[in-house]
Amino acid sequence: MNVTTTDIHELQSIVENMKRHLPALRQSCLDIAEQLYDSVTPDTWKGIGELVENMDRLYRQSRRVAEALAGLPDNDELQTALGHFIRIFPEQFRVMNACMDLEDYRDAADCLKYELSELIRGLSVALGDEIAVMEERFRKNLEYLKSKFPKVHEAVTGVEPDWDNYQIIYSRTGMPNLKIRTGDNRWIRFYSNHDPEAEASRWAAKLAEKIGEHPDIVLYGLGFGYHLLLLGMHVPNLRVFIYEPDMQIFLAAMHAIDLEKLFSRAEVFALAVGDDRVRREQLVFRFMKASKANASVHALPIYEKLSLRHMNAFKEDAKYASMAYFSSMVTYRRFGVDWLRNRLYNLSNILKSPSLGNFKGLLAGKTAVVVGAGPSLEPDIPVLRELKDHAVIIAAGSTIQSLLHFGIKPHIIALIDGGDINRKIYDDPEVRDIPLLFCPAAFHPVVDDHNPEKLIHFYLREDFTTQFLMGLSDQDPLLRPVPSVTGEAIEAAIYMGCSEIVLAGQDLSYPLDKIYSPGAKHYTPEDIEKTLESAKYELENVNGGVNRATHGLVVTLRAIEELLHDYPNIVFTNTSRYGAKIEHTKWEPLERVLERLQGQTVPGDLLGLLSDATDSIYSEHRVREVYARFVYLKKQTDELEEHLDRIARKLEKLPEYSRTKTGKCLRYMQDIEREWGKVVNGVPFMTIMTVLCMNAIRSFDRDRPELEKETDIVRKSQLFTDVLGPLVKSMRSYIPDVKEMLASAEERLKD
Repeated sequence: MNVTTTDIHELQSIVENMKRHLPALRQSCLDIAEQLYDSVTPDTWKGIGELVENMDRLYRQSRRVAEALAGLPDNDELQTALGHFIRIFPEQFRVMNACMDLEDYRDAADCLKYELSELIRGLSVALGDEIAVMEERFRKNLEYLKSKFPKVHEAVTGVEPDWDNYQIIYSRTGMPNLKIRTGDNRWIRFYSNHDPEAEASRWAAKLAEKIGEHPDIVLYGLGFGYHLLLLGMHVPNLRVFIYEPDMQIFLAAMHAIDLEKLFSRAEVFALAVGDDRVRREQLVFRFMKASKANASVHALPIYEKLSLRHMNAFKEDAKYASMAYFSSMVTYRRFGVDWLRNRLYNLSNILKSPSLGNFKGLLAGKTAVVVGAGPSLEPDIPVLRELKDHAVIIAAGSTIQSLLHFGIKPHIIALIDGGDINRKIYDDPEVRDIPLLFCPAAFHPVVDDHNPEKLIHFYLREDFTTQFLMGLSDQDPLLRPVPSVTGEAIEAAIYMGCSEIVLAGQDLSYPLDKIYSPGAKHYTPEDIEKTLESAKYELENVNGGVNRATHGLVVTLRAIEELLHDYPNIVFTNTSRYGAKIEHTKWEPLERVLERLQGQTVPGDLLGLLSDATDSIYSEHRVREVYARFVYLKKQTDELEEHLDRIARKLEKLPEYSRTKTGKCLRYMQDIEREWGKVVNGVPFMTIMTVLCMNAIRSFDRDRPELEKETDIVRKSQLFTDVLGPLVKSMRSYIPDVKEMLASAEERLKD
């Protein structure tokens, strides 16, 4: 039998009608049975007549659908359910009729209650929810995601469900199940066909024992949430960070279950959906910020069958995100004060120099060579010397030493490093006359000493200090912070319009246990030995072997790869002879790059050429606005100190008052919360304290939920001291230094 499109729509209409009326038909069976047990009245006979008519209609509809679906693929569950009903129903219906003819109402009632009603219930379970019900559930879930998980809402909006390969079916217990078609055209059921709850409960009980006192986990896979729900019952304090890799599984779940109801029973701290590495790593990074433990990844068992490779890739991403988080902590602890000082002191240099925004797109179609000082640079020096006439040469930070050592003067130096070691690197008169592309956090003495006519500045997205003071918007050149100047150099070249980025000397590892090419003067033999001792990681190199690398280089490589991933229309060429393999690049020897670019020309005075086309310095009006914001920041910092002092005094009294003066203790808690609200909503918190106290803020954010949930006054007062106290102490300790920095920065602005 050929089934046309019209037939399919008709069959769907029949099935939807059956779904709609089956629950009421089953209830009629039960109601009539109760009447037959009691006494038969005229109303009973009327009800029996209507029941028989509806049963007959159901039987005919079932046969119609079953015959139409016979032989069609991918409908096994529906065909099996209909086949079972068609096969059993006539016999049970005949038994009931025979009992009624013999006026054996008890046995007729038994047949209705225990046979026919159960048969109808089974068919109703197998057919599942009406499409309209599922669509309404999807709509409500979409609204919930919009308010609770806006990024997930954005990701799923507009994505069409793939019902050909992902089918919602129902288990024997009536719980929604999912059937997925694999790449080899096999079907896999997500859950047990009989009892998904029992299956999930066994898994949850085992995992609850495993995670013990560390109930923060990353859950790989959500499915329809049964495992999550049961795990939440076993672990009352569970906090879950969910990653669902398959968008289609999530869309099916949105049709099958109530997400808000599910997530209210287990604390879902974060949710990410879809096969996107950046989303995955952001999820784990959030886990690290909120949890006291390393990322503990646990996968639903079915995902090993669906995609073991993707699951293992996620675990690798989680490992990297953990590394990136710890690197971030170390970096903030080491450089936070330097970053803030440089941002404030460089404000005067920024106002007197052109922004990278003036050069947007002016190098359209050109090629940029971003040069690193890896060991592979030395053999490429002769080629690089010739390449300067055909491509824009950008020295990534300290690489300038090696380039000048070999007599190569790049078009631009990129600088982001804020540490004192830069005194050694840039203490060279020849360096000061090369265009310097710097960010506000760059070491300010280097920027101060540079030829002011050779300065160009850009901004970083996470530099909230400068964003506030300069009044920046999306129109300004806000580049992504990458833990290497190479990343900023790449993005700056793209911003200026370069269509190809060539990476030279960017080894991002230590090939043959070498660290730098000749010319690097800022590293002593002792520094090199110490660095190699810490190089305990291995990275695949461009030749298929492995190179040693430090924790920092692993993080840097991954961050650069993420950056390249976001620019699919740019050609990235890796020319390193011995360095690490870099995703999203093609490998090509530098000699071949030179051959390709023979037809292109780049002038030696690149900055002069670009400056001719720009009106680059900030207006007097803009400078006055910046100064006004600076004065406001100073005033707000004085107020911040007062708020912190009041909080500290009240925190000191809380433990004592919680035991002796309960009323006063509660008032003090309320006062502290009000004062703290003024702190976190004030400008200095975001612009200053997030730089100086980032790690303390992360610890506070991690422990704050425990403080907010506590109801015992003695315990809560202690948590106020333990959770908020260290952050307040840390912030107060920096106030004198901040005031000194602001005063010095103001003097620089007046010059």
